[in-house]
Amino acid sequence: MSLSEKTMLGRHLSVIYADDLRQEVDGKITIVGMYQAQMLVPVFPITLPKLAVLMTAVTPADQPFGKLTLQLMKDDEVLQSLDLDLTGQGVVSLAQDQEGAAIMELNFANIISPLQLDGPCQLRARLETEQGPVVGRPLLITKVPSPTAH
Repeated sequence: MSLSEKTMLGRHLSVIYADDLRQEVDGKITIVGMYQAQMLVPVFPITLPKLAVLMTAVTPADQPFGKLTLQLMKDDEVLQSLDLDLTGQGVVSLAQDQEGAAIMELNFANIISPLQLDGPCQLRARLETEQGPVVGRPLLITKVPSPTAH
């Protein structure tokens, strides 16, 4: 990987949407029922008993996070928001990327229970930082298509 490719990596937010997250005794997290790009539901409105969201915010170690706000959104509605001030607190979790460069990781596990959905929507995670927003992949929630008669 060239130096220019390394600088392209920069800050990012990884997001996993699932039915449940379970903390294991050995420190691992078990992800149950992970969704990919979309969730199909039978009807609207619907109340999901639980939705788990696992987020990992990553930044190069030489660009540590300062003040940040982590938000979980349903379309334009903020479902959850967390403000953190990491200024001067040093590295929270130091790791290395694939090329050996030092990175800082912050992990957040959220459970939304229950989650009311009145119609098709999009869930997305957003991290507001002193360098601007960082967004994770969204989850599109739609109704199962009706079977077509031939």
